[in-house]
Amino acid sequence: MNNAVTHNIALFLSGEEVADDSLLQYAHDGLFSGNNHFHLVHIVDEASLKSLPVNVDPNDEEAVRNFYDEKFSAFSEKMSQQCEKGLQMKRHILFHNQAKLHALHFLKEIKADSCVLATRGEQGVEGIFAESFSYYLVAHAPCDVLVVRPRDKK
Repeated sequence: MNNAVTHNIALFLSGEEVADDSLLQYAHDGLFSGNNHFHLVHIVDEASLKSLPVNVDPNDEEAVRNFYDEKFSAFSEKMSQQCEKGLQMKRHILFHNQAKLHALHFLKEIKADSCVLATRGEQGVEGIFAESFSYYLVAHAPCDVLVVRPRDKK
């Protein structure tokens, strides 16, 4: 009988985190174990729509969903390869203009035990203002929050 505790973990991903594997660095640390349920989440807002490649029509919700689903499929495959077998992952591509508030609602809805997200590591004047998605979740999330710093790109 397996007495391992199961946790509900939300991984908030933007296109950058999926592309550079910022969150996969924790796979070997046991965070992404088969005992946990993972929710890979991207909230499509105005900023996301502006950063789409030119071949994806931002007004076509299905095209946008397919674009992010394709990115998530590749990320899910890499995550599965680096983690224990039987990893339980569910992908969520959510459309909402107020990403911060919708993220809080989503965490409550899935009864998340924790969430993981990457920060862009903004410094200087931008870093002084507490307007970032990661800062907002740290301050308001109903669960533990792990913020991952981006890798050095030297």
